[in-house]
Amino acid sequence: MGSAFAAAVMGISAPRVALLSNGEEPTKGTPELQAVHEQLAGSGGHGLNFVGNIEGTQVTESVADVVVMDGFTGNITLKLIEGVVGAHDACHPRRSDDHHEVQARRLAAAPGRAATARGDRSRGPGGAYMLGLRQLGVVAHGRFTRRGFARAIEVAARGVQEDVIARTRTALDAAGALRPPRTGGGDELEADAPSEPPATVSNR
Repeated sequence: MGSAFAAAVMGISAPRVALLSNGEEPTKGTPELQAVHEQLAGSGGHGLNFVGNIEGTQVTESVADVVVMDGFTGNITLKLIEGVVGAHDACHPRRSDDHHEVQARRLAAAPGRAATARGDRSRGPGGAYMLGLRQLGVVAHGRFTRRGFARAIEVAARGVQEDVIARTRTALDAAGALRPPRTGGGDELEADAPSEPPATVSNR
């Protein structure tokens, strides 16, 4: 799904997909992670540009376009990056006259790092799309100010305007990755489930 989003919405041709692990070798990581690696490296990864495992030090090095991990690990990873960048900013105060130039350089060098900087919360991306739903959902940072939450609403509006859900669904459909229709309803993307225009912003 991340690969479909990167290709359809972000315009990345053949997005590089990696697993976050404690080593690049296929035998590294938990049994579950090793099993997923085996699936993606084999027939289960058909249609994906799977590049294998990456370590935590490589998350901000642009070696992969989509980094897959469980939600618990992902939450810790993002907050650790945020904390490191925040500590760095506290030790290296920025002068107002070169603030915008510094920000531009950081964004060009490491988009993920710049987006999580403490000083950028109200000017950064504004939130992350929740993929896999028929309706558009955006999760904002729990520490966002009013300006940051306003940015999250702008991200949701842009997602509706650019039809993020339908474009991602189309990419999934082309890859044969949509779930078959089911009778019980639910919000997950299915083969016969059209996208719906409303958007939701959640502050977690």
